[in-house]
Amino acid sequence: MIQAAIIGISGYGRAHLRMAREQARLGRLRLAAAVVINRPGEEAECAQLEAEGCRIFPTTESLWQALSGRIDLCFIPTAINLHARMALEALAADAHVFG
Repeated sequence: MIQAAIIGISGYGRAHLRMAREQARLGRLRLAAAVVINRPGEEAECAQLEAEGCRIFPTTESLWQALSGRIDLCFIPTAINLHARMALEALAADAHVFG
């Protein structure tokens, strides 16, 4: 089973989250982790993700500290200026990247 993470669930991240959930429903991946920097504004979504077995992290650093080497695929629907840093972090943690 592909273990996936998503960095950002707001804005454009909602489209990636829908796609990840659809793939999870089809049995193709497990959404294991999410980075949510604005949890107070996304509390309902975070609660739903946690109910689905997804761990929530406040930063990419905390995600990779906990799960480096255990995430196969990382969705990165964040601001363009953050993609390079976040993609390099994911690749260093042995994850494939979908930006």
